[in-house]
Amino acid sequence: MITTEIRVARFPARIQRFRLNWAGFVLIGVMLVLGGCAWGVSPDVLTIRVTGRANGIGSSSQSEALQSAQREAVTQYLHTLVPSDDPTLPPSLEPVLRHFSQYATACHVLRCDESGENTRIEADVTLSEDALRYDVATLMLPRLREKPKVLLVLGEMIGKDQIPAVLPDSVVERTFFKGMEQFHLAPLGVKTLDDRFIQQVLVEAVTGNVAASTSFSSHTDYDAVVVGSSLTTVEQGAGGGIPRISATTTVRVHRGRDGAMTGQTSGTAAVYSPYLESGGEQAVQDATTRVLRKTAVDCVIATLGRQTQERVLLTVEKPGTEVRVQAVMELIQSVPGVSSVQVLFLETDRCRIRIGYSGPMADLTDAVSGLAFAGAPLKIQSVLLREISATFE
Repeated sequence: MITTEIRVARFPARIQRFRLNWAGFVLIGVMLVLGGCAWGVSPDVLTIRVTGRANGIGSSSQSEALQSAQREAVTQYLHTLVPSDDPTLPPSLEPVLRHFSQYATACHVLRCDESGENTRIEADVTLSEDALRYDVATLMLPRLREKPKVLLVLGEMIGKDQIPAVLPDSVVERTFFKGMEQFHLAPLGVKTLDDRFIQQVLVEAVTGNVAASTSFSSHTDYDAVVVGSSLTTVEQGAGGGIPRISATTTVRVHRGRDGAMTGQTSGTAAVYSPYLESGGEQAVQDATTRVLRKTAVDCVIATLGRQTQERVLLTVEKPGTEVRVQAVMELIQSVPGVSSVQVLFLETDRCRIRIGYSGPMADLTDAVSGLAFAGAPLKIQSVLLREISATFE
């Protein structure tokens, strides 16, 4: 067994050039408005357990297998962001796959087997999730049939307000509205709701927990729903000095219909001003500007996932014979909540199965994990949103 830790510098020059070229196609105006904020990448990471293979044995083959594992991890994650029954990814994502290794911030090899003239490794690959989401959103946004419709449900509390009010044309809504338009999205303000929700329901959605915003979003039919608030606090200056006004904008992004959350973020800002009202408005505007880029990315991701709410894709490595695959399908079909099972493609080293299922992923994963076929149990390797990767032990 070989244990290796590899760390890769994040975003070398060639990736930055690739990103700028595509961003110029969609977002060049936004970069001028938001400056460095738009380019900032948070340290959000994701670890996926995958298998990598290479022909031959020795250090060179081990390196190739490691690269294979990194590419597989990126590919699996891309399938969750751009779901499709087709086993191949859209050609528009080729720039991401071409630079797959640049998204891997760490790779921990758990097992390395050399058999005959082949090398196989099992590894935990850590990816820069925020960077991948940003690049996918940048590449896929121009290819959507229409601009994503984004409902803005945002509260704000400035000055002497005790609770955030969800009102049209507030500072936080105006800032979001302008930012979403610059990111080529189609924002819709709270007045679009036409009094379908009373103020109490809106306030509970923006001040409550994830369950509250999920429930609210599931009763809408927009591509994405941005739910959140911007709150201010005032610190009096020492010795009668100028007050310091701080603002924090916190938002969650959900899909319409099912309410699934695709991201959340927050930003803070502060100004010094003797005028609490105008100073608070400026602080809210600055804090909100800091969350625009990530929120826009989350909205695009929500739009891409709208068509995948009632199916799960299962990828099985080395599935074996058609008889065993058929046995897999029959047992999965017997799982409560499964409406259909279909083989999308079957090869000697991989099989991809579409499962008609809209229930909780934990229930399906528990039911499938450990099922034995011809004496070989099915081992779940990873679960990403509505994608399951498994292999026979």
